[in-house]
Amino acid sequence: MKVSLAKLYIAVLTFVFLISCSQKNELNERINIEKQTETSKKDTIVRKFEIPKFKGINKNGLVKYSKFDTIFTKLKNFPTDVAVYFKTDSLNNLPGPIFVGKYPFSKEIDINKKDTSYKHDFIYEFRGDRYVDIHNDSLSMDGFQLIVDYETNIVLSFPRTLWGNTFYPVYVVNETQSTKIFTGKDSHLFSLQEARDSNYRWYPIERRPIEMCGHGYWGLRIHPGEFALFILQKYTGNFKTWLRVRLKNGTNIYVSKPFIGTINPSQFYIPHYARNYYYLKENPAKAIMSRFYGSIPKELD
Repeated sequence: MKVSLAKLYIAVLTFVFLISCSQKNELNERINIEKQTETSKKDTIVRKFEIPKFKGINKNGLVKYSKFDTIFTKLKNFPTDVAVYFKTDSLNNLPGPIFVGKYPFSKEIDINKKDTSYKHDFIYEFRGDRYVDIHNDSLSMDGFQLIVDYETNIVLSFPRTLWGNTFYPVYVVNETQSTKIFTGKDSHLFSLQEARDSNYRWYPIERRPIEMCGHGYWGLRIHPGEFALFILQKYTGNFKTWLRVRLKNGTNIYVSKPFIGTINPSQFYIPHYARNYYYLKENPAKAIMSRFYGSIPKELD
């Protein structure tokens, strides 16, 4: 009987010990899961972008962009201390939007400071989705935010300032946790401006710039917490309306939130003598996609 009681006592103690260990293990597992969940939450937090200020703002509130300064422009005394908006009487056929650079999220940037730190992020002679599929299928061209700052005036001294010198910045922002690809050609990229007419319909007021050859295409890796910056022309005119920016990046089309600006109403129309007019009439579907990034010109209404 004494032996049986001793065995029973040992069995009870063993059972209690096993239950205690099991509860402790469960508690440790729960703590580990909670820690992993908290870490996962931190990993997925998206760092929010805020429009930065520009260094070098002059007394007139203008940002001078000196990248294209040459002896020629300095001798010709192109204005850089006053804002001269672009004037045109038809759909714009001037050179396209200008790529400025890539920057980390910050409160202030200097667009005149030469930065070569991201040269290794360029993919030269980039040919779109085919490169991504072959070399790194984790890179994508979607997921950007397109943010416009129409209130800021950036002025250039550049030959095109014969028609104007004032631009505004547009930000292509990566707020995600994965690296993206941003595309362009030479010093420009694939973007145009649209405006709303008096009937509240949206039409392009620009088209894809003329390209002299089939080379010069590039891709640029935009890492999490970085943005690409480009600038678009500001127009003068007597028609105050809503504007927006359209950007083609690979097969993706981005459209910005609308904002108030001014244009000349004749900017909705392509001159009938222009090559783009004939191209549009001969093959409307192809022209809409290749020349206007999916935006339908008013001539086709």
